[in-house]
Amino acid sequence: MISEKAVQSFLNRKLDSFEWAKSLVSTQLDGALSELGFSGDIVGKLWNHQKASILIMHHHHRFILHVGMGGGKTRIIISLIRQRKFNNEKVRAIVFVPYVSAVATWVDEISIFAPELACIPLTKSSKQNAENLRTDGDIFVLCYASAIHIPANAFVGFDTFILDEAHKIKNHNTKIFKLCKYISQQASYVYGLTGTPFGKDLQDLWAEFYIIDFGETLGPNISFFRNVFFKYKPKFYGGGEYIPIKNRIKYLKRMIKHKSLHYSVNELSDIPEKQYIKLRIPLAEAIECHVKKAHKELREAIINQDTKLAGNSFLTLRQLSSGFLTFKENIDEQAEERKAERFKIRFNQNPKLDTLIELIEEMPKDCKMVVFHDYIETGQIISERLRAIRMDHARIFGGSKDKLGQLARFTSNASCNILLLNSKSGSSALNLQAANYLVFFECPSVVDRAQAEARCYRPGQRKTVFIYDLFVSGTIDEQHYEAVKNGADLLKDFLSGKNKL
Repeated sequence: MISEKAVQSFLNRKLDSFEWAKSLVSTQLDGALSELGFSGDIVGKLWNHQKASILIMHHHHRFILHVGMGGGKTRIIISLIRQRKFNNEKVRAIVFVPYVSAVATWVDEISIFAPELACIPLTKSSKQNAENLRTDGDIFVLCYASAIHIPANAFVGFDTFILDEAHKIKNHNTKIFKLCKYISQQASYVYGLTGTPFGKDLQDLWAEFYIIDFGETLGPNISFFRNVFFKYKPKFYGGGEYIPIKNRIKYLKRMIKHKSLHYSVNELSDIPEKQYIKLRIPLAEAIECHVKKAHKELREAIINQDTKLAGNSFLTLRQLSSGFLTFKENIDEQAEERKAERFKIRFNQNPKLDTLIELIEEMPKDCKMVVFHDYIETGQIISERLRAIRMDHARIFGGSKDKLGQLARFTSNASCNILLLNSKSGSSALNLQAANYLVFFECPSVVDRAQAEARCYRPGQRKTVFIYDLFVSGTIDEQHYEAVKNGADLLKDFLSGKNKL
């Protein structure tokens, strides 16, 4: 046990805090960044919290940034690396992300905001990824889960280490923690990114901060951290659990400000009231052949003006992007319509669903999210995944028995932060101001889309509304979205020749 004197000395240390950066106005931030060499055309496109974060992280090379989902954390890191490159520094950065879909997001953002940086996505086999790590490039991006299958010596030579969703390394006994520690020991710039500083278990903070500063903030090891902030409570049937000491939580909240800066959703004041965010997701290998077949059938249907086949192929492409497929099998050709049976296939690989779960996990704890989908099967797939990870949620669709009860649970129950809503049965007549995150798992028609957005973004909404659209590459997701945005019907446009597949 640690002596009480040592504990009090640790708790009352003089530590840094960067809260002062939040009080800086745009002109002050612009001037400070200009002195550091950041060009006006870049700075002028950033929000104030991004400018303040860049300013702090430019001077503090080991730091954690807690910014809520939609706050542009990736853009902050890209701007920092881009500026170092402009200053003729040799930059070699490795970025760990939680899902394969997040790799595509980083690649996308870099192509938009810093196309001069060479970005290498690592989404192949472990052997190929290890070989690609030794190639020339500025930023290399791969998943935590993929990283542990690559020899540690393949990560030598990286001066910059970015941990996207840094809370993923919460367990200090895992392979990923040990690998992150190894890379961090070599790097000069180490940044953690996550939506919120506090998760379900306060013990998780230690591993996250240790990778950044090796114990400077929260102590040299997990045992020390537990001794300071927790009491061990034995269980009747053996084992036990660590219970936070309530009167020391205030010290912990002050302590983490030493190496981090936190912006809540309410503090992102200069973000537009309605913020649209597009996420492009790689096509899963498991459905690639089905997508190619559906594309071919749709092209043939368009050429032959076969509206029925075109409609079926169009539907197939939309369903495939969501991870399932329905089709009819005729068991009696003489009575085709009467005895046609509908079958469903679900694919084990579902990058769109993985991306949604990532967004849910990243969402600030005091916020709520509405997920709109077009198909009942989609709602079932999402609901089953949420139940599997024990994520409380409500669901409203045509077959719901207690729609009002589900709605009341979502709006009034603090632990129920997710509402799954069929766009046809729930896009109108509902007041969903409780939510400020809106995800279109599938983009509905023009009318349903406008009505759906209006459920959350309406008079009385006091927070920025973040609207996410999920697009799977190789499907018609994004084309459908663009058509809806312009008030058009994509399938009709394909058949009339106004739009090309």
